[in-house]
Amino acid sequence: MAATYQKHAAARDDAEPGTGKQAVADVSGIEVNNRKSRRARARARRRDREADDVLAAEVQQEATSTRRLEPEQMPAELYQRWIHLSNLAGSAEAVDVLQDIVRSTSGGEVRSELFHALFPFDLDGFQLEALDALGARKNVIVSAPTGSGKTVAGELAIYYALALGLRVFYTTPLKALSNQKFSDFRRRFGAERVGLLTGDSSYNREAQVCVMTTEVFRNMLYDSAAGIVGGEGAAATLGPDELKDVFAVVFDEFHYMNDRDRGTVWEESVISCPRHVLLVALSATMANVQDIAGWMDQTHGPTELVMSDFRPVPLRYWFANNRGIYPLFKDRESGPGARNGATATHAERVAMGKQGGRKGNWGAARQLPDRLKINPELEAMHQEEMHKRVAAERGPPPRGGRGGERGGGDSASAGGKNRASRDWKGGGGGGGGGGRTRGVSVQREVPSYPYLVRCLARRDLLPAIVFVFSRAGCDKAAREVWGGGGSLLQAEESEVVRAKVEAFRAANPQVPFDEDRAELLTHGIAAHHAGMLPAYKSLVEELFIANLCKVVFATETLAAGVNMPARSTVISVLSKRGDTGIMPLLPSQLLQMAGRAGRRGLDVLGNVVVMRSRFEDVTDAHRLLLLPLDSIESKFRSSYSMAVNILKTRDLGSAKTLVEMSFGNYLQMKRLSPAQAAASEAEVRLETIRSKLEGLDLSEAKGYRKLWERLQSEQRIAGYLEEQEAEAEQEIVETILPLSRMGAGLLLTTGETGALVGDYPHPHGTPSGTTYEEHWCLVLKQDGSVVAAGPQHVRYIDLDDDKGLSRENALKASIMLAPAAKGVWYPPPLDELEGPVWGGAGGGKTGGALERPHMLVPSHAAVDTWDNDLLKALGGGIPTIPEPATPGHVLRQLAVVQRVREQLEAHPLHGLDNVTKEEVLNASKDISALEDQVRNGWRSELKFRQPAWDDFVSITRVLIRYGALLPEDLSQESDVEDVGSNEKLRLRSTAFGDLVGGINADNELWLALVLTSSAIKALSDVQLAGLVPAIISEYSRPDMFNLYGVSEEVSLCVEALVPLATELTTVQLENAVDLPVKLDASLGGLVESWALGCDWAELCASTSLDQGDICRLLRRTMEVLRQIALLPGVDRLVRDRARRAVNMMDRFPVSDEATFVSDKEAESAEEGEAAAEGGEGEQEEGVELALEEGVEGEAEAPEVEAGA
Repeated sequence: MAATYQKHAAARDDAEPGTGKQAVADVSGIEVNNRKSRRARARARRRDREADDVLAAEVQQEATSTRRLEPEQMPAELYQRWIHLSNLAGSAEAVDVLQDIVRSTSGGEVRSELFHALFPFDLDGFQLEALDALGARKNVIVSAPTGSGKTVAGELAIYYALALGLRVFYTTPLKALSNQKFSDFRRRFGAERVGLLTGDSSYNREAQVCVMTTEVFRNMLYDSAAGIVGGEGAAATLGPDELKDVFAVVFDEFHYMNDRDRGTVWEESVISCPRHVLLVALSATMANVQDIAGWMDQTHGPTELVMSDFRPVPLRYWFANNRGIYPLFKDRESGPGARNGATATHAERVAMGKQGGRKGNWGAARQLPDRLKINPELEAMHQEEMHKRVAAERGPPPRGGRGGERGGGDSASAGGKNRASRDWKGGGGGGGGGGRTRGVSVQREVPSYPYLVRCLARRDLLPAIVFVFSRAGCDKAAREVWGGGGSLLQAEESEVVRAKVEAFRAANPQVPFDEDRAELLTHGIAAHHAGMLPAYKSLVEELFIANLCKVVFATETLAAGVNMPARSTVISVLSKRGDTGIMPLLPSQLLQMAGRAGRRGLDVLGNVVVMRSRFEDVTDAHRLLLLPLDSIESKFRSSYSMAVNILKTRDLGSAKTLVEMSFGNYLQMKRLSPAQAAASEAEVRLETIRSKLEGLDLSEAKGYRKLWERLQSEQRIAGYLEEQEAEAEQEIVETILPLSRMGAGLLLTTGETGALVGDYPHPHGTPSGTTYEEHWCLVLKQDGSVVAAGPQHVRYIDLDDDKGLSRENALKASIMLAPAAKGVWYPPPLDELEGPVWGGAGGGKTGGALERPHMLVPSHAAVDTWDNDLLKALGGGIPTIPEPATPGHVLRQLAVVQRVREQLEAHPLHGLDNVTKEEVLNASKDISALEDQVRNGWRSELKFRQPAWDDFVSITRVLIRYGALLPEDLSQESDVEDVGSNEKLRLRSTAFGDLVGGINADNELWLALVLTSSAIKALSDVQLAGLVPAIISEYSRPDMFNLYGVSEEVSLCVEALVPLATELTTVQLENAVDLPVKLDASLGGLVESWALGCDWAELCASTSLDQGDICRLLRRTMEVLRQIALLPGVDRLVRDRARRAVNMMDRFPVSDEATFVSDKEAESAEEGEAAAEGGEGEQEEGVELALEEGVEGEAEAPEVEAGA
């Protein structure tokens, strides 16, 4: 590290203020004020270094202890060959020796031990598992973290194929990766054995090892199935027999199957690949990799799943705020990809089970091992921050303002506790209403980029890649760090960089080179995003790999691009702008970026730093890192080209089977499997039950069951109505009883009549200890006995004077009973409670009254003191109270019950004995349920299978409408209208259909219609080039300007194509097809100017587009022109003009000079020089050109490579 930067870092590491502004502090003052804290941190860093040294020794010991092979124990002859191979490991000569060894064995046996000698390191366990699967001729899926060495499994497949004298295809998702692999494989396997295929040209296409993008392989499969061989444009097609000698296809970065726009390519390739060709899928860790393996096993044959969480360079996670960088987890060696991992061990799960659950930091109930919890120091900071924010929000509302410096006054919460309630537009901040205080409070916690880099430098965590999700953000961050003072490079390193920059300028004088960017590079700082020229990005990558660039601010596309690992990666924010607004990062996206940390052979650890942002704090980072990975979903979709190529060799029934082999359909059917199994089981049970009912009419059994269920239902309704009436009666009693006159007549729930003769205060409670809060009274019954009763024991109160007792008689009884009322009364013996009793508020006659407090009776001693003869005389004079009349609505319901009961009794099956009758009822119930289960099970299958097929049928209908497909048998023309259900119908492709099938674009039919229109024939070479952007790109940013307009001829051609575009749009809408029909000439002038020889600097000055955007636009145009020049069915005049237009445009910096390396370059590479490689900014054919300019807060436009 340069002395100047060390000085600045030492002086200002503690000077990051909480205001969000750059500190300007007196160095000596800071050192005096912070001497103790710096000494403490120095001691902590020393301890960390010592711990890292111990960790390095342990990792090295683990690596050496995993040796899988002891060559000394081999047979002598094999051992000699092993030694010979190991001396040539990694060279092309090793392949020759391997082939000689295999040929010399009987039957061409391939010994697995030989492959150990082909690598200068011991193979890991999961790599050996992949090798065993290849030996067993199984497909292989290798799922392992980034940087774990899963590419070795692909290289093993190549060695295996070469040993057998067979071919192997190696596919990648990006053209830059294809170029990189092509260069690497030429050195490893020999230049003559390696070829490269692109959509419009080929290099050494007969080679044993062919490198290509996945789109190229998919198109080759369709052409091979259709029997297309050669022709003028068969640069990357296969003959019908060319796949016979292919041993395997390696899919690098197979997780691209989850890509929204391109994922269908991987599914189509797996589905269409011949079964004798093994599939080797190399993927980052996937949540549902078992589903992928099951689908491949079902679609393509036996498949071995090889999983590993091993990382040769384990990760360590940090969190950065305005106070410094701190370990994120309590155990710094824990986390995804870390040495101790991110999942609980069995012992930890047992311990957590004993301790019980507790609430996590964000309020959700969760259990975590102690080591996976947030670092207590960070937790304390978080709590302190939350307390400050709550205190600020409770204070008086301040005046509004501009908000924080970088925060812009956003009022979004940084806590992450209620992410759904965020105001992403900063509604409360930046203008008024108190947003300033909250925005500044949050902004104070966010570290500035200069401070972050100083912290990284002091912890020796450079070089680092800092991921920022916008182009403007990358450029701004780089300038901020540069403006912070000092250099990240030593003086001699800066001179080397300056020399490389000057060499770049001398080699590319026509390319505008920003002086600020050149100065940044000499200070070890750079930005890297899609707005830059591929050549400049290659320069940045070269400097970074050579450790001459210490910090690169890059968009996330770098995480999926060329191989450029770092000691540390920094994630600046945990959310980014997408198609539907700002969305949180997915776990897979975060881990993809984190996986760039750690350089094998250079670093003991890879460091992942998550920055505090305005929107996320440590709890958000902690939560996201421990979330389960997102699952791969099917992106399979039908296209015009796919439909034509499939229907060339299949009838509709076979096409349907093929379409339903998609991964999405597999997942749906997997979810349906339990329903289908249940339906099958239900059918078996149905047959068993029907056999038991033999001799009985099944319809009568179902009818009897329905009547029985109807009776049960009507009885429930009657009981409900009675219950309602009883509750109403009870409410009246509870209200009137305390107010009733002495001697009032009472109808008890037992059906007995009595009179109220006093209150029962029950001061001592009851023997059971229960104290009743209701008003209880003493009741003299007609037989002269006395009971204590509460409201729940009284059904009706009659207040008429001629009912109950007169007031005088009631008073006599009350005076006699008063002394006993103060004593304890008891429940009556159970034998006195037998028989039907009313349940009071429970309604209806039930035995439930016993569960409620009983009426109480006096003790025998109390009864003996009374004049019982008088009581009997008084009771005998109490008139009987009849039961209240049943309400009309209850009577009507009871009549319905009786009517249904009579229908049931009149049914023919009612005369059966009770046992048989019960069996019939149960059987009929089971039959109905099982029939529903069978119906629903098979109906679900049809429901889930239809959408994918419906899309294919819709595409087919449009193709028939435009004459691209016709019935093979003219007598079947009437069946075309019913194309979705006539599975035996066979269609043939017309000449126009062949053109559609040969195109690779967003909408192949639209491009074919344009190419066969009369309007295009009037265009010159340059004008044809100017038309291409109008029909393939869609760019409508209102702030984009372009000084070059299209020529009049191109404008007239676009106007002539409008009716064609309108008609196709209408037809697609009628058939529910959602494919873009693009027609926008706003960028055509740029292409025409470049084709006419415009200087690159002048072209860049004429538009607001970044150089990288312009380059991709021109390259995409050239790719389409090359495709036009090779398409059958296009007028020769148009093809010739397309070819000439390409030649006019094919110059630096647009020319893709590194599509393949020349023999001379390859020789230099074998001598240790780096081969020239192409940029990664080209757009994949068939994918919309993404030119959206990144601005502060905007998403980075995807950098997708050419592949078709």
